[in-house]
Amino acid sequence: MNQGSKQEYLWGGGIDLETKTIDGNSFINIRPTQGNTSNEILDPNIRKSFEEVTKYFFNEFYGK
Repeated sequence: MNQGSKQEYLWGGGIDLETKTIDGNSFINIRPTQGNTSNEILDPNIRKSFEEVTKYFFNEFYGK
């Protein structure tokens, strides 16, 4: 965030290395002021973007 990132665009999650499943589960995702009251990324559009960005940065792992 020191380089200009905004908290509202920062989401967390992980990758299961065996199944290559991306999850959007992280304490950083709890944001009642943005309507996200869960560890999970609840907004389908944000979740889709999170998955796309994750696949982009881990493209060798996903074979793209």
